[in-house]
Parts: sequence; C-alpha cells; structure tokens
Amino acid sequence: MQDNIYDHYVAIDWSIKNMAIARMTKKSNRISVIDVPSDLGNCVAYLKNLKGTVVLTFEETTVAQWMYTELKDGFVDAFARLIGDSDRHFYNVGLFPQFKAEKSLTPVGYRLAPVFDKLPMMFAPVDDRVVERAFDTPLPSIELIDVWSRALNLARHYWDQAANHKSISTGFRKIAAECLKRLKGAPF
Repeated sequence: MQDNIYDHYVAIDWSIKNMAIARMTKKSNRISVIDVPSDLGNCVAYLKNLKGTVVLTFEETTVAQWMYTELKDGFVDAFARLIGDSDRHFYNVGLFPQFKAEKSLTPVGYRLAPVFDKLPMMFAPVDDRVVERAFDTPLPSIELIDVWSRALNLARHYWDQAANHKSISTGFRKIAAECLKRLKGAPF
C-alpha cells in the first residue's frame, strides 16, 4: 500500500471549548495545527476547503467512545499493557468516515482507523530526564486471555524493533532490549 494515497491527512481533537485540527499533506510530512474555539460550521468549512482526497480521524468524541466500547476485543488493550502504555483511554480511537458521494460531508458509515497513540508512556521523561522504571511483565486478565498470545507476539516484535532501531537513543534501546528479554520469558 502506498503511504501517500490521500492528499490530506486530518486529525480533529474536539472538546467543548476548543478543537485542534492537525493536517499533513502527501506533498509534505510537516504537520500544521490550528487550535480554535469549537464550532461545527467552521470545522465543516475547513474540511470543504481542502482540495483532493481526505482521510479524517477524530479523537475525544462520543463516536470514538462508542467505537472503543463496541469494538474493543481486548487486543489493543493487551498490546498496550505489554508495551507499558499507561495512557490507555477510550479517546485513542480513530475512525475513517465512509462517504457515498465524493464531495459529500455526510458519512454513510465508519471504519476503524489504524491504532495510534500507542507508546510506552511508563518510560516517558519527566522534566526532560529519563526516570528509571522497572517493566514488570504483565499477566493477562481473564477477559484478555483469548487475545494475549497474539498481542504478546506483536509486543515482542515492537520491543525488538525499538531495541535495534538506530534513530532511537542508546539509553532507550537498552530499556527496549530489557523489555524484550522480559517478554521472551513470559509464560503465555
């Protein structure tokens, strides 16, 4: 699949008081962000003004909450636990609206967007300093037992990639290697 099949990649973070709209284009991977008062009319006008194909994802909406509740089979939660993502909440769900007509802004359905915002937040720096933390291999809860093995394999791959990727700092590559070692010894 091509990386640049859309002209615009748009993410909307909506709250009662403000909306943040982030956009990247296929011509530039620079992300531009506007943060303005929440206004549906302005949001629609912004989207209508974009020329070409648009992929859109929403964060922090009731639609995202519904999708998280309805579609959560536990896999994403299991994976998040296995990579130390302590920032798991129902807002981290994106939807791609499906439109019947090319210029329509009225979706006829939605499909789940790829997972995003899955990071090992337990290792997030505090005041620009790495805080040493122990990664204890989590055990599956009863509701995650059916997806645990699949999530564990993906988490092992994730930590392996992080432990060997040259663009990641040496310090964090060591942390990733230790996390991988612990997951390789996991019983499930």
